[in-house]
Amino acid sequence: MSGPSGFVHLRCHSSYSFLDGASSVDALVSAAVAQGQDTLALTDTAGLYGAVRFWNAARERGLRAIFGCELDLRDLPGLPDAAESERGGASVRLLATDRSGWTSLCRIVSAAQLAGQKGRPQATLALVAGESAGLIALSESDDPETLGRLHAVFGDRLYAELVDRWGPADIARADARAEQAASQGIATVITNDVRYARPEDRRLHDVLRCIALGTTVDAAGRRLAANGERWLKGEAALRARLGHHPDAFANTRRIADRCVVDLGFGYQRLPGFSVPVGHTAFSFLYTLCGDGARMKYGRVTPAVSRQLAHELDVIDRCGLAEFFLINWDIVRFCNDRRIPAQGRGSAADSIVAYVLDITKVDPIAHDLLFERFLT
Repeated sequence: MSGPSGFVHLRCHSSYSFLDGASSVDALVSAAVAQGQDTLALTDTAGLYGAVRFWNAARERGLRAIFGCELDLRDLPGLPDAAESERGGASVRLLATDRSGWTSLCRIVSAAQLAGQKGRPQATLALVAGESAGLIALSESDDPETLGRLHAVFGDRLYAELVDRWGPADIARADARAEQAASQGIATVITNDVRYARPEDRRLHDVLRCIALGTTVDAAGRRLAANGERWLKGEAALRARLGHHPDAFANTRRIADRCVVDLGFGYQRLPGFSVPVGHTAFSFLYTLCGDGARMKYGRVTPAVSRQLAHELDVIDRCGLAEFFLINWDIVRFCNDRRIPAQGRGSAADSIVAYVLDITKVDPIAHDLLFERFLT
């Protein structure tokens, strides 16, 4: 294996792109390492489902992970190739450059999925524009209006993709797109639209696409990719066809160098919770627990007081007050509407959960261990 490549694949689909990507994230990482590459982006369709597994696999193999996703923006004109735009709208790749970009990706994907139906998210440029912090956008659109509107949102964080799928017109199309992008002041970048790790995975990809299309391999015809070239190639193979665009190759590395996101599982950001005026989250939780304890026990014994004080101290130091308030609010909502709801499992070890009516088991009477729940 050669040393690290200057080129970086910035457009890769894994099997988490349901019925569209044919390789696991582990296989893609292994293929990238075998090609001498030190960085790889994962851009699955309308989701970040594979991000954690990708991050772990990349760390194990010494590869730097770039997190992104592919979205169809339904308020922009679609791609000229019907096979590539069957979902509708203009396709765009979004890459996170930092923690704010990761947050933006999560918000965009969540909003798009909520706005649509299962398997048919509804993403728009308006949605992306409102959450564009920390993101780089890649587009292969040839439409000047689409590029112009994307450029207005992303500025120098927008790149026009020169995509090589090894089709007979791909080189000419890339050359024309480079000219169009230059006329609008947009930089270019090389992508390969990877859908599987190795050449032999093409047959599996065809079968998956046929399942998605509701047809057979024999009957699919031109609805399948014209060739088996969407595997994760090395830099030399890509330069053999598009090497006359050196800046577009160099930009893959420039983009990669801007994308530094460590998922860092030690970091957590819980949702906020609105509390009454004059209260902090913890003071409101403290008040609710006092009221709940008197309601549950009638007389608050020293054992109850000690356990409440211990748990509340831990909750305060760990910044978990809002977590308990959110669960209290959910259970209260359900109780008001006669919907059965309660915490289960080790949640019953917490007296705070008990006096908030999240659980039904008295941890004092049963001598339960709060610390088991806390982990």
